[in-house]
Parts: sequence; C-alpha cells; structure tokens
Amino acid sequence: MRALIVLCLCGFLVCCQSIENNSRYVSTASEAMASTEQIIINGQGSGSAFYLGGDLWGTAKHCVQEMRPDGMFYNITMNGVECEIIVTSNKHDIAIFRVKTDKKIKPFRFASSYPGLSEVIFSCGWHFGYEETFSVGYVAKHYNDVLVHTIPMNGGCSGGPTLNTSFEIIGVNSAILTMHGGWNGVSYSAKGHNLLKLLRGLK
Repeated sequence: MRALIVLCLCGFLVCCQSIENNSRYVSTASEAMASTEQIIINGQGSGSAFYLGGDLWGTAKHCVQEMRPDGMFYNITMNGVECEIIVTSNKHDIAIFRVKTDKKIKPFRFASSYPGLSEVIFSCGWHFGYEETFSVGYVAKHYNDVLVHTIPMNGGCSGGPTLNTSFEIIGVNSAILTMHGGWNGVSYSAKGHNLLKLLRGLK
C-alpha cells in the first residue's frame, strides 16, 4: 500500500512538472506565432525572428550580416526599436540579437532530437513582410547542420523558427531551392543545436 502511494505521488509530481514546463514555453501554434516577430533590415527588407527568453532573439545570419566572417552588419529594427546584434556564426546561418519587448510572450524550447524522414514539422514566418503564417511540411533529408524539408517559404520567412510537433526549436529558416525566385517545394533550415551552442556560449 505504501509503495502504491509513493508511485502515485511520483506520477503526480511528474505530471505537475510537465504542466509547468508547458506553461512556461511555447506549446501551441498561436503561441508560436505570437513569439515570432518581423524584423526590418536596413529600413527596407524584412525577415523573421523568434523569442529565446530575456531580451534575446534568434534569427538567420543573412538577415543581420553579410554572409562572410568579416561581413558588414545591417541595421535591424523590430517594432520600430533598434536591435543589438550579439553574436553570429562564421559557419552557420544563425544569429542572436537583443531587443526588449513589452509583449507577454513565451520563449521557445530547444528540441533534444530531430524528427525522422517524412515526419511532420512546422514553421512560422513573415511571407514577403506582409503576412505571418503558421506552416506545415515534412522532413525530406538530413545533413549534419542543415535540415531539408517541404515547409512553404518565401522572402521574409528567413530567420523564423522551424519546429517539431511539440513546438520546440529544431532549426532556423534559412533558404529555399528556387528557379524563378518563388518557392518550388524545397526549403532549408540551419539546425537548431548550433543556435543552442551560441546561446549557451553567452552564459
């Protein structure tokens, strides 16, 4: 009887911990969209970024800096506020910047593993800087640092989060394979573990 009570208490504590984690981090599509923002690049172009907690945001490197180690940094604003670029990667299309927000939003949590081939994944992004959407696709291929998938993306979606079905970060929207400038069925995301390394390096 005592053993049964202990097991029940352990199960209750695990359940409570799970509820607490879900309430702290993004756990729905609407929360994912709320925690993804549009960024304005040099007053003209646009991209996307997602909330990491505190004042920190993740995005694609090419949204904030020319894609070379000594590349020029762009002027980035979010909701009219200038962003401070904290760190970019010399090897991967990922970056972290700082900007305060008054919105009551939740940070994204990083996934501990990657979905397998043909598994469903999600993304948020600002298509052409005009419309934010929550989009669905499938994992098509894995490289060491890049995830190939079928989530529809257009200009402005770069820098948005690529998510598993638990709404955890598995990548950063990076590029599309295109012949005419529009989306043709193949998209690429920089894998999330490299962004997590950058984030941990700040602490």
